[in-house]
Amino acid sequence: MTGKEPLLSAENLVVRYRSHNREAVAVKHVSFDIAPGETLGIVGESGSGKSTIALAIMKLLPRTSTVEGQIKVSGTEVVSADAHVMNTIRGTTVGLVYQDALTALNPVRTIGSQIAEVCRYQLGLSTREAYQTSLSVLSDVGIGDPELRYKQYPHEFSGGMRQRAAIAIALAARPKLLIADEPTTALDVTVKAQILRLLQDLKAKHAMSMMIISHDLEVIREVSDRVAVMYAGRIVEIGERPEVLASPRHPYTRDLVRSAPSVEMPRISFIPGSPPGTGAIITGCAFEPRCSVGHGKPNCRAILPDLNGGPQAAACHYPLEASTKPMPGNPVGPNSSIRLHTKEL
Repeated sequence: MTGKEPLLSAENLVVRYRSHNREAVAVKHVSFDIAPGETLGIVGESGSGKSTIALAIMKLLPRTSTVEGQIKVSGTEVVSADAHVMNTIRGTTVGLVYQDALTALNPVRTIGSQIAEVCRYQLGLSTREAYQTSLSVLSDVGIGDPELRYKQYPHEFSGGMRQRAAIAIALAARPKLLIADEPTTALDVTVKAQILRLLQDLKAKHAMSMMIISHDLEVIREVSDRVAVMYAGRIVEIGERPEVLASPRHPYTRDLVRSAPSVEMPRISFIPGSPPGTGAIITGCAFEPRCSVGHGKPNCRAILPDLNGGPQAAACHYPLEASTKPMPGNPVGPNSSIRLHTKEL
């Protein structure tokens, strides 16, 4: 953290889904902050609760869900907020880039009309002003000939351009925080690098904070200031990006980093086993059955580890020792490997 008042803070966040007579806990007592101008990367396998956190912040979860804990955005409590309060937060304070740009865009409306709607509704602009602002936003996200593109439909855009259009919609009301959920899914390596560079440029231009959600470790490595690693609904490690990725303290983080091959270490590694189901009852550490450090140890099976350990916190009974040397084949600096290789975990 930078010492500034957090733009976003989540404390002891719990999200449950109900289905008939069953209940599944998707997010379990998660706490984190995002400071002004900071980028937090949230990484983990599919089903770890990453997207649920984003939807909880925007209060867009289905009615079958319940949210406990506290979420504050610019000092405003979100969990108990009514529709009027949320309408003032969505778009102007927090913008969301949904996971799949193809399905996030309305196929029967032009790209420009979807951006202009945000400008009129959130900023109160006239039709003419919304049009001019939409052209400006399209230009900001690197879409050439904005007058022509404004009139086109999503099916007339390539995958990379649709992703840029989705980012444009999220940025139309100039939010303080941009949440990007899997912003590079289904994009080739070249377009992926372009989108990540675009996000970094937009963050600097508009002095935004960002929360990047991905299961692609290279994306997290490229854009994040801090990293939160999630497993089975919990944050198992959180800290500054260089420390977490170069010298992980949780065995899951270590194995996750090893699973991303690089040019120097092209050998493909994997974590044996599978994560527990959302409805599984777990008394100890959820990673214990797959862990080479704590597997079979009584504490790991019976006692849930707390997330502690200072600036680089790890929820582990037997945390790995910090090292000053980067893990082999896994550079930690920005722009270190995304241009050469990308591997979705």
